[in-house]
Amino acid sequence: MATNSVDKVMPHLRRTALRQSAADLPDAELLEQYATRQDEAAFEALVHRHGSMVLGVCRRVLGNEADSEDAFQATFLVLVRKAASIRSRSTVSNWLYGVAYNTALKAKAMNRKRRTREREAGESPKREAAEEAWREVQDLLDTELSRLPDKYRVPIVLCELEGRTIREAALQLGWPQGTTATRLARGRALLARRLAKHGPILPGGVLTAALSHGTATASVPLRLVLATVKAAGQFATGSAATGAVSAPVAALTEGVLKAMLMTRLKIVTAVVLGVALLALSGVVYRTVAAEAPEEQKEVVKAPLKRPDAAGRDARKDDGTGEEKINLPKSPALEQILINLDGNGKLVVKSAVTGYMHVVHKFPGGESSGVELRTIVRTDTFDLDDVRVLDTRAKKIDKKTLAKLLKGETVAMASFHGREVDPLHLRVFKEGTLIVILPPPKAARGVLGDEDGVIPKAVAPAPAAPAPLGDEKDPDPARPASSPEEAKP
Repeated sequence: MATNSVDKVMPHLRRTALRQSAADLPDAELLEQYATRQDEAAFEALVHRHGSMVLGVCRRVLGNEADSEDAFQATFLVLVRKAASIRSRSTVSNWLYGVAYNTALKAKAMNRKRRTREREAGESPKREAAEEAWREVQDLLDTELSRLPDKYRVPIVLCELEGRTIREAALQLGWPQGTTATRLARGRALLARRLAKHGPILPGGVLTAALSHGTATASVPLRLVLATVKAAGQFATGSAATGAVSAPVAALTEGVLKAMLMTRLKIVTAVVLGVALLALSGVVYRTVAAEAPEEQKEVVKAPLKRPDAAGRDARKDDGTGEEKINLPKSPALEQILINLDGNGKLVVKSAVTGYMHVVHKFPGGESSGVELRTIVRTDTFDLDDVRVLDTRAKKIDKKTLAKLLKGETVAMASFHGREVDPLHLRVFKEGTLIVILPPPKAARGVLGDEDGVIPKAVAPAPAAPAPLGDEKDPDPARPASSPEEAKP
């Protein structure tokens, strides 16, 4: 008889000891023990630790004790299935909050028709106006809280919903205490701003009270804890049909798990499609690049986040978390060809667009007119009048320039002595020469330039008369030798 009594007492004492030792462990270790060894004591410790928060969320959303307890059990049964796949195990409270909220919404949707019939039959007691207004505030709070980024929602769940101090929350999360306090304050402020879209802003004290209402008073009955632990054990072994899990709880759990699976499949599908589109765009780009003419294949690549001449990055945060792009203030640079002649002067070839007099011959006559053409203009400058920079806005001396210019070299130019905005230099690859040219003695003839004049000297002369049937345009690359020659 005594032996039988000892056999009955010892398992109870062992269970109590395991529960007490598990209560001192952090969430990550408890979840690890349950996920790897199916430790029932670790699971029970998680239910005791986070049960009040989970039950409070379910009560606020559902407003019915029986439905809230069903959603409570379903939330922890989802944990049974998903324990091994939770990546951030130190924030299991945040994960449980999200599952509890979604489970309660699922239960609310499943019971909507039944609630409608009860209200029509007069079976559901009407709430007072004050209680109904308070429920609306709580529903709104949970809706906006569930949409907060995790880094702000986690400290709110721990400190506001579970009543932990900032120090305790920081120890659990492994964050510095100052970081935890800052994110908690920012989370409250962000939550208040989002709530302001629906009406007047709640004061800080009212906001805190509304968050913790239903959680602080959500004392989890011991029977509910034991029933949940027992149901979890049977659910984990696949024998949930023995009666520990009611039909509504089982249906609710399967519905939530199916919804989580569909969400995961959508994310995976979106990622796969994104990767496929990127790969396809790469193939198309390489095909087009391979078919492009040789003169179009040179691509100037921009370095990643290179600072400007002042050592600052062009992208600045204005305090809202969004990057603002500073656009260059100087005109864009033009591509030129440069070389040194025998006298040590800089020869610059640039494209000039202007109106030219053109004669077209055709059988039986000819016609003349003015057309917009592009020609190559050649200018010569003394090196003393020119400044040459590299892509870090560092000046290049004459001796170094002479070594670099062994032949015609592609460079970028700023005309009329305009200073170069450092932001322009960020888009050119290393080794590109930047040339600041003084105003030429004659107008460049670029349409739209501030001179506003297209000199006749840049227009080619009309072609000599040709035999009928020999249709030739004047060579647009040959400038007129004199203004008189340019006259029609």
